[in-house]
Amino acid sequence: MEAPTDLIDTAIVIKNIPFTYPEEDFVAKLFPQLGLVPPYAFNYHRNKSDRAFHGLAFANFNAPHEAQAAVDMLNNYELDRRRLRVELKKRLPAEEEARQRLARQSRRTIPAPSSPGLGTGMLGGGELQSPIIPLDPVPMASDFLDPQLRPRVVFREPSTPSPSTGTQNNYSMRLM
Repeated sequence: MEAPTDLIDTAIVIKNIPFTYPEEDFVAKLFPQLGLVPPYAFNYHRNKSDRAFHGLAFANFNAPHEAQAAVDMLNNYELDRRRLRVELKKRLPAEEEARQRLARQSRRTIPAPSSPGLGTGMLGGGELQSPIIPLDPVPMASDFLDPQLRPRVVFREPSTPSPSTGTQNNYSMRLM
């Protein structure tokens, strides 16, 4: 059995793409021009809020040798006066991959807003039961960010009386 690796041998990351270079030109023009097998999946990574492209793309190939050929040919390739940086995609640590998979699954279904007149069922305690509506998966920024770069959550927590003064602070701060 093969030892697990931290690289996905059929997926590549392409960085430093000129912002104005059309996505369709990669697969339709650049790959054939360089004699590369086109990937079966290719997408520009776009900013979630304004859909702006910032020079990052992902490509998936059917075979490891196709992905490696793309890395070898495209890495340091100059495209519109910018040198591309291309590498095999890194695998997330198992814990992070499991967390993201769970987050994607939970985003696929959300409870629909309930209204007494919309035929929702009543639970035993007289509460309205909301039907679950499946949604298409939406990529989240956390799917692509390094876990160490995520912001820390800070919240207030009630504190206990101070033994030295006998007084109680209203709140203390705690980092998660």
